Amino acid sequence: MPNTKRRSSIRALFQAGLAGFVLAVAGSAQALVSPISVTGWNYDIVINPSKPYNLTVNATQDGGFGSVESNTWNEAGVYTDANGNNQNVAGLIAGTHASLTGNGTFAFQPFDQNNVVSLNGGDSGTLTLTTPASYSAIALYGASSFGNKTATVTLNFADASSTIYNIADGTGIGTDWFNANTDQAFEAGVRLSNRSQEGYTRVNIDSRVFSINESYLQVSPADQAKLLTSIMITNTEGDRMSVFAVSGQVAGSLIPGDTDGDGDVDVSDLQQSIMNYTGPGGAGQTSARGDTDFDGDIDNSDLSNSLNNFTGATQAAPASVPEPASVVLLGAGVLCTLRRRRV
Repeated sequence: MPNTKRRSSIRALFQAGLAGFVLAVAGSAQALVSPISVTGWNYDIVINPSKPYNLTVNATQDGGFGSVESNTWNEAGVYTDANGNNQNVAGLIAGTHASLTGNGTFAFQPFDQNNVVSLNGGDSGTLTLTTPASYSAIALYGASSFGNKTATVTLNFADASSTIYNIADGTGIGTDWFNANTDQAFEAGVRLSNRSQEGYTRVNIDSRVFSINESYLQVSPADQAKLLTSIMITNTEGDRMSVFAVSGQVAGSLIPGDTDGDGDVDVSDLQQSIMNYTGPGGAGQTSARGDTDFDGDIDNSDLSNSLNNFTGATQAAPASVPEPASVVLLGAGVLCTLRRRRV
């Protein structure tokens, strides 16, 4: 049977057996990536709704460093447009947000101070952890302008070792801010540019899809045993790349098969591994999608991890929704089906 048909039949079997249970656990707590406190932000590129607007930034996404008039990001609020009319304008919102990727949360820096690491082509910037810690995953949130970019991300550890990750062209922080792809983490919906004509008391408003994007990095088991001290980002292409936030998942918070990081292996974890099954040789999968052995695909090994470490829901849950042993039997049946149908 072709692989695509096999995967479809597996998903259908799993859905039929788990439909009711998935609804019951859908609201359980997630413990995926969460904001990391770091220092090293080098520019303020977010216009605030206070006049004169030019004094609220020291750089812009399109214009670069020292430029206050070109297209850039803005904090959501009321602004005066080019015609002198006050408008309630969308934009970035202070605080912590759930990433649209589903991989966890991130936090913007305060918009009245340096709030990004912004880099021209060939430049590097380093974010230093306030408290070094061990992580199983790191996520960066940002965007590029003037087209897609490539980048490298270097994780530096307390033992003086480092690991370099390559950000592919047009993915995550290397994606142009005109983006509605699967790596979109936050949709700003607008950008502004300052106007000198009226003493910087009006702005040009461009209402299109402008997005903050996510680069998700799976940390190797060897590196998870080390203390992460800093993260260096290098823009390996042209102008301009800006990183707004960094998040991570603390190492040791996952057990093999725990795809949602909530400390157990239950129905929702089995759901991820089976629904996103690729078979051997797949690529680009993460622990949040069911890659429990961190090799980039979701295959029988990942399902075995989920089944062998199955605990049921160990967090507080409604007493009327027990974790059924039949789920394990169903998963085992699916795994046997996969093994029989392997070609």
